[in-house]
Amino acid sequence: MTAEPHQFHQFIRGSSLCAVYRIACLIVSCLLISDCFQPIFAHLPNDELIEENQVYRNDGQGNLLPYPAWQLNGTLSGRSMGMANLDCDGDLDVVVNNLRKPSQIWENQLCAGKALVVDLAWMDSANPQAIGSTVTLTTSAGRQVGPVQATSGYLTGQSSQLHFGMTDDSTPQQIQIIWPNGATSTLLISGNVEKIIVERLP
Repeated sequence: MTAEPHQFHQFIRGSSLCAVYRIACLIVSCLLISDCFQPIFAHLPNDELIEENQVYRNDGQGNLLPYPAWQLNGTLSGRSMGMANLDCDGDLDVVVNNLRKPSQIWENQLCAGKALVVDLAWMDSANPQAIGSTVTLTTSAGRQVGPVQATSGYLTGQSSQLHFGMTDDSTPQQIQIIWPNGATSTLLISGNVEKIIVERLP
């Protein structure tokens, strides 16, 4: 994600979404006291632990750093976050599910570059979306790895399609797929493409 000092724009609020796409969970630890199993936050309204949401940015050196400039620090008791290209402009927008509060959606106005979407299909199998596969995209700028998932986070789901972001000057070269049964497939990529659909026969 290439970020400038702008912010995500919240363009929908009050929706009833509970199924979202790629999930990055807000993990809440419930510390129990003694043997009575009473949460330490039981004194809060409705026994809720409400904290400001936090967002972190990968600095490209293997570190995740707080990044408040994106202004995703809501205080509506967020329980999960998902990302999907909701407005079909090539980048991932953000959905936050809140506990007993409306969901929130932010339009991504930060990203430049391009994206490649990989959609797997395991035909005539009990796992038609190939959940559990791992896809590695190799580009002229390096490698990215993505797992194929359908659920993650609190009351959330996500698309099984994988979204790989790339810089404008990078070129996709190949994808390698490790299927749920351990079999592997490698596909060479020619030219700049936006979406690849891989269908595997039983």
